[in-house]
Amino acid sequence: MTTASKSPGEVAQEYRNRGVMVIGASGFVGRWVARALSDAGARLTLVVRTLESSRRLFDSMGIQGDIQQVDLHDGRAIQDLFHDIRPSVTFNLAGYGV
Repeated sequence: MTTASKSPGEVAQEYRNRGVMVIGASGFVGRWVARALSDAGARLTLVVRTLESSRRLFDSMGIQGDIQQVDLHDGRAIQDLFHDIRPSVTFNLAGYGV
């Protein structure tokens, strides 16, 4: 069965307990993707630019995950994060709308 022929609930179920990294998780699109993944039960790594404001945002939206502040201009930092986390799926939403 392809993803297109599955219900939203069936698609969401595929993320349950799966390691997922959302880069740009505090941005407009990123926060909604992170919320949907959190609701689906994914094990989230939320990559953000600023830690404290992102933490408040995620708390207010009920988003659960490991928040990582990373400077995306530092290639080594993001490479190290991928090495440490080894996500099954990555959503790169950094810079949307900029």
